[in-house]
Amino acid sequence: MRSHGRTPREPWEYGEAALANYKRYAWVRENLLDYIYDVAIESHKTGIPLMRSMPVAYPRETSLASTADEYMFGSQLLVAPVIDESDVRTISFPPGTWTSLWDGRGTSGPTRIRGTVALGTIPVYLKEGAVLPVRLSKDLQFGASMTGGRVSALVVTPPREKGETSLANARNEPGRVSLLPSPNGFAVTLTNLPKMLHLLVCGASVREVKSDGEVLPKLAETAFGSGRAGWRAEPATLQVAVRLPPLKAPSLPSARIIELRLIAPAQVGSPKIGRAHV
Repeated sequence: MRSHGRTPREPWEYGEAALANYKRYAWVRENLLDYIYDVAIESHKTGIPLMRSMPVAYPRETSLASTADEYMFGSQLLVAPVIDESDVRTISFPPGTWTSLWDGRGTSGPTRIRGTVALGTIPVYLKEGAVLPVRLSKDLQFGASMTGGRVSALVVTPPREKGETSLANARNEPGRVSLLPSPNGFAVTLTNLPKMLHLLVCGASVREVKSDGEVLPKLAETAFGSGRAGWRAEPATLQVAVRLPPLKAPSLPSARIIELRLIAPAQVGSPKIGRAHV
């Protein structure tokens, strides 16, 4: 987060567009601090660095052995920056479904896709069955200013198989997130995470959301902004924002189950992954 060099490198030296983009990614870093903290704990225990070359992250995938211009940030995020002055690059995806952090569009790996990248965009993808603790603006937007307040949230993508992730809760005590696929969607179980009241589901079109068996209402944007419990689909993306009701008995350790019923992929249509998205 520092600009080094013998000539001026501060973002405001390069015009308003560069400054606006710098601000966006400075806030993205703030969004990711909880995730960075948990990955730092993992790195301390295992010796695996936060920033992992693709051969380190996927040693059995020989097709990735020579991939030197993308990396895994922790175990959940694939980052493929543009490192020259062109607006095209090739991204190598490991096996599984990879979901864009920015718009929820998915790509099935293993594959290599070459396409255009908008100026000011860093391609970042969530792993299949990802669990990403973040802090977001009140409208659950990445890169937006949090000067007016922030909320703790959990970013998840649909899992292919059962998975479990350990997280530190607001008291720095061990918590746990479990993902379990079902015929019509998947379930998220939060254990010892009583302050986690927001979910951002990426890569899925949701039909119904239940919290501990109670159906949550689908809300218009204005109603969601008022702070009511419920869910809303983000416009023009495959992302769904969920606000959970507070726990009725927030004693520790607490557990709650969020069930997400999804629209079948055939009803959603093919994800628009191609030259405009990679």
